Amino acid sequence: MLKLLAGPILGFLVGMIFPESGTSALVAGVAAWMAIWWMTEAVNIYFTSLLPLMLFPLLGVSSMTSVAPQYTKEIIFLFIGGFLIAFGLERWNLHKRMALRLILLFGGTPMGIFTGFVLSGYALSMWLSNTATVTMLLPAVMAVISQLDRQQDASSSDLATPLLLGLAYSASIGGVATIVGTPPNLIFMSFFNERFGTPEVTFANWFAFGMPLSLLLLVVCMVVLRVLFHRAFRGAHIDMEYCRREYQQLGAFTYQEKMLSAVFGMTVLLWFFMRDLSFGVFTIPGWTSLPPFAGYR
Repeated sequence: MLKLLAGPILGFLVGMIFPESGTSALVAGVAAWMAIWWMTEAVNIYFTSLLPLMLFPLLGVSSMTSVAPQYTKEIIFLFIGGFLIAFGLERWNLHKRMALRLILLFGGTPMGIFTGFVLSGYALSMWLSNTATVTMLLPAVMAVISQLDRQQDASSSDLATPLLLGLAYSASIGGVATIVGTPPNLIFMSFFNERFGTPEVTFANWFAFGMPLSLLLLVVCMVVLRVLFHRAFRGAHIDMEYCRREYQQLGAFTYQEKMLSAVFGMTVLLWFFMRDLSFGVFTIPGWTSLPPFAGYR
């Protein structure tokens, strides 16, 4: 009961602190109420997200006809689409297959292990949330660290710190590369296109800017960690049995993985070619400008 009442009480207090602010104080109060209920999970989080729909009209902040459409904007469906793809990748372990393959490819040496995990975190976080990426790769990192401890190699044991830092940083950096890499990117795109609109932010031009920037940040991250923890990379060969065993347990590509790969690839292509792509001397028309999708936005 205390958690349930804490939200509206704090919201009321926040709204009354600056009464001269008018509507701004009321919005701040609703935000505080929602924050408490989200953090304490006093009620279902989905119900909490509907509070503005109920409270804004009651408080005179905004009308129902203005608030309700915000829950069905196209950016929300882009969120949902990205989450569904991420759910599919995790459900059928396609993300795990790709990550383990990269790790085994670079394999064996401290620098190879470090590179494999960093690239895996970077590649996955372009399409999955940063948190989900780290959560998925962390067990493999901890297994490698345990193997280093069993080897009782002091220089190799020091590799734990750059491995964990590299995973965390690469997951954040990868989210910069695509518009669906992290929710703030989508929010910025929606805000910019509504307020300015020219030039319009699309998946393709975000990728053209974000991908080179994220690659530069990734290289800088790897170099900095390599320099700061140079002693950790002098270790001997590392046993990759855990990663090899996990990869073998995945078996051959399943029907679900093949279909998911096809859907994922098609979705990415549709994201890229949704709007016209200009290359100076020629332009590739976006599919939204072609019949029967003309005018689709």
